[in-house]
Amino acid sequence: MDAAIACLQRYGLEKTAMSDIASAAGVTKPTLYNYFTSRDELITSALNRAARNLGKRLVEHARRFDTPADQVVEAVLFCLREIPNEPGLATTTHDQSDSFAARVALRPASLAIARHVLDEIFADRSSQLEDVDEIAEILIRWMLSLLTLDGPAPRDEHETRALLHRRMVPGLGLGSNLETH
Repeated sequence: MDAAIACLQRYGLEKTAMSDIASAAGVTKPTLYNYFTSRDELITSALNRAARNLGKRLVEHARRFDTPADQVVEAVLFCLREIPNEPGLATTTHDQSDSFAARVALRPASLAIARHVLDEIFADRSSQLEDVDEIAEILIRWMLSLLTLDGPAPRDEHETRALLHRRMVPGLGLGSNLETH
């Protein structure tokens, strides 16, 4: 998986081939196919591992904030800052012609990682949320949009934070009933 991440960084998401990964790992293509049925499966596994590692840092960051609304907004901002610099994950934000990132982002394994991160961030409050799985899906969709699509005008972090509080937080149901618990 380290070789897959290195190839993603070197060749990009669209151009990385199993032969590139095998060469970088010092193994043969048939050896890779003993462990992974396809290029997409290998890359998905590598990206999920990278996402879990990012998720650990994300939880530490988001827990510094007091309310679920602030925690989720700061989590999104953290991802917007970190994903473009994260080995492997950064490649998912560069090439919009390949919908691989969008396909992988909403697979059950990716949603499970997002759900786990939210459970960790919200700790004892996650049982108070109406549907953490749905919140995870919506957050992934927001982040994909913010990472891959240019807005009508550039926004700095302060403006993006305000947008997320105005538009995303109410849609996620992170209202005042959770603010003080």
